[in-house]
Amino acid sequence: MARWTCRECLAVFDSSARLARCDHGCQPSTESQAPTLVFNPRAGRPSPPRLTTNLLGLRSSPPHSLCPECGKPTTRWVCPDCHADLPERGTDPFASIVLVGPARSGKSGLAHALARSLERLCPGSVVDPVDEPSRAVVGHRSDHPGQVSRALLRERRPGRENARWLALVDTPGTPWEDRDQSWARHARFLARAGAIVLVLDPRRLEPVLTLIRRHADARLQAGFVSTWRRLLLVEEIRQLGSFLELAGGRIPAQQPLAIALTHLEAWFSLASPGTLLQALGPVPEAFPWTDQVGQRLHDEAEAELVRWNGESFTQQLSLKFPTYRYVPIGDPSTPHPFGVEILLRWLLQRQAWL
Repeated sequence: MARWTCRECLAVFDSSARLARCDHGCQPSTESQAPTLVFNPRAGRPSPPRLTTNLLGLRSSPPHSLCPECGKPTTRWVCPDCHADLPERGTDPFASIVLVGPARSGKSGLAHALARSLERLCPGSVVDPVDEPSRAVVGHRSDHPGQVSRALLRERRPGRENARWLALVDTPGTPWEDRDQSWARHARFLARAGAIVLVLDPRRLEPVLTLIRRHADARLQAGFVSTWRRLLLVEEIRQLGSFLELAGGRIPAQQPLAIALTHLEAWFSLASPGTLLQALGPVPEAFPWTDQVGQRLHDEAEAELVRWNGESFTQQLSLKFPTYRYVPIGDPSTPHPFGVEILLRWLLQRQAWL
């Protein structure tokens, strides 16, 4: 049986679980958030496919359901969880990436950079931001600190009937950082995500803060706010696991986790001498990237974090998220930020999307 993915709430379900919505404005008989009547088509008697005539002869249209209120047919399908409208081709390949982390860590800038990188990652195809009525498109940033921003992109190749879809979900940072339980209502995105990105600015880790204050380096101080709250990496990992469990997700998690270490140009000089991290320099965009380079930077970043934070967080990480990757990220406002494309490639390959 075909599996559908809701592009609104990321729920995955069998086609038999879909609900229907009346096309003719019927109002629900009880109070509901749905503007029109939503009903279970299997509770009544769905009508058979209709026969329509085209140039090649007769063909059948999709089966439709009869509204229990007005008795008129409808072919409008909705998600059984959030009641959002479902697309005609709900079984096309679909990937989702959910970004989490503290405020001012660079989540929104990274989400926009990931969207821009998709077209470069899929040469010969067309990548469209899809404007769905109730949700954000690429470039939108929510004005409310507790809201989720979404971007939905469709990748189409000439000559192919189906498309591939990518949903980017940018979760709020302030409730996350303040350990506000209001963030828990967004936890369902973690459990349903195809991949998770924990976005951290290493300058806010407590040992790194000490190093920054010890060095009178203008580059380290650029964009740095002395009143920023110190972060403990082990606590960020624990919180991520707690919210995932709260939403009914499994621990150890099945989703791959990428830890994006942003603002690389500001902290690379703190890395150990002789490492590739330190050799990147303040403008790493032009540095040649290969899979071998990505693995080496992952190993070096983990070693630096152990040096700065100790090994307790690595134990938490390996227990809760067996598949993980560290990716240093350059300035996302530049045309080709360092590390963004390899981050996107790693996330999509683990969802069998590429």
